[in-house]
Amino acid sequence: MIYIIVPVFNTAKYLSRCLDSIFNQKYQNFHLVIVNDGSTDNSLEIIKTYKKLHKNVSIIDKNNSGPSDARNCGLNFIFTNFKINNNDYITFIDSDDWIDNNYLSSLIKLTNNKNIDIIISSFYLSHSKQDKKIVLSNKEYLLNSEEATCKLLEDRSIQSHSPEKLYRATLWFDIRYPTNIVSMEDQATIYKVFKKASTIMISTYIGYHYWQSSNSICRSEINNKKVLDSLNGYYEPLKDVTLTASEYKSAIQGFSNVYLMMFPRFSNSKASQDEKLLFKQFTKYVYTQKIINQFIPKNRSEKIKKITYLYFYPLYKTLFRIYSKINH
Repeated sequence: MIYIIVPVFNTAKYLSRCLDSIFNQKYQNFHLVIVNDGSTDNSLEIIKTYKKLHKNVSIIDKNNSGPSDARNCGLNFIFTNFKINNNDYITFIDSDDWIDNNYLSSLIKLTNNKNIDIIISSFYLSHSKQDKKIVLSNKEYLLNSEEATCKLLEDRSIQSHSPEKLYRATLWFDIRYPTNIVSMEDQATIYKVFKKASTIMISTYIGYHYWQSSNSICRSEINNKKVLDSLNGYYEPLKDVTLTASEYKSAIQGFSNVYLMMFPRFSNSKASQDEKLLFKQFTKYVYTQKIINQFIPKNRSEKIKKITYLYFYPLYKTLFRIYSKINH
């Protein structure tokens, strides 16, 4: 059985496309858990229509509290209401995204006769006029837990998105998303699932479509809340005492890359006093702990950012904005 969790918040415009893609799957041994996170449009009415048509649907209707809590509610529902065994899997689909009709069958087929805990697929970035392929690998290969976690934490060849992955359900038994952030919560969570896994497969299959609209939390304009959430989300693994030396080194890479990109985007003029204090404390800690010193740049742009930050720290924001305009 595959359990599918779909959090929904005001995505009525795209919801039918998402749900149709799920019920049109060639693989039908699934149960869909839809979490309506306090939508104020007609999303709930659309969901109820699908519930009438299909027996393998459960609806959770709750007050709005963000994507982390919505996914947690879905996970809690599954582990409370179903007898989960080692042959069950969980996957996440965002309600403005959709999947090809062989998505589930292609991923579950890869688990046959193999002790695979997580399967990662490539994906499409889909706009109104085109699909852009994001290919993670041109060949299929297996990684152990540490190898995969290192790649995930570095945030290059494997990214921390919750979707486009099929997880052995038991891995999620005691793992939940942090509810204090509404952006980059995946970075603070998925690595924990990878650390519990034994074998992770990077597949060549492409069948997940990320819809690139301006309404999505992760694709909307950057604000101070998103800056702070991004920094905290990527910093979370660095506080984990169970990381191996290699994993910690990779976490430094992932955090530093995001930090050097997000740090200059914080706006003091638009910040509340609490936001200013949190940002000041966080950036001071990063600087005094010499975290960025451990960052190993992989290209010219990263090298310029690191040198500028280390030697012109008070001017970094200004210099970064000038550099960004020149290289835009």
